[in-house]
Amino acid sequence: QLFLSEIHIFPISPTLENIVSWDAGWYLSIATEGYKDNAGASSNSGFYFLFPLVWSLIHYNIIGILILNIIFFAVGFTILSNL
Repeated sequence: QLFLSEIHIFPISPTLENIVSWDAGWYLSIATEGYKDNAGASSNSGFYFLFPLVWSLIHYNIIGILILNIIFFAVGFTILSNL
């Protein structure tokens, strides 16, 4: 998204607010507050536990976990492409 916004193809550049506006916000809530099941409201109980567990154990901020997530993706993609 950063690359596409820099070359003016994508109009929205990434900020801390729009990075956590999708699934990252749910994972952040799980990492900081744990799972919550709110009757009649949105719930974070449908999300996998390993990523928020890693996030809560290493105590990274949003930018730190974003970089770690890119590293996880690159390593996983490299492993899959070598298979």
